[in-house]
Amino acid sequence: MDDKQNNLIQTLNETARKYEEKGLSSFDAIEQVASEFQLNMIQEGDACRIYETPDGMLVNCYTESKLSEPQRVDVKFNNNISWFTSKK
Repeated sequence: MDDKQNNLIQTLNETARKYEEKGLSSFDAIEQVASEFQLNMIQEGDACRIYETPDGMLVNCYTESKLSEPQRVDVKFNNNISWFTSKK
């Protein structure tokens, strides 16, 4: 991942954390970040989504909506999309 992509992932996570600190749920924070950064959801699963940025980068996002407490993750957004792009 190049610096631009790395910086975007970091910014997405920092922004989500700020919204959570202001009282939004994890799910609502993700929704707000996706809207603010014009992320287009291209697939939704039980606990994660794949978004596409305006410039075409794919971003994995853990929504935590169906995860139990021990499985919760601090980092919401990452670029670990190999499960989505690999051929089965």
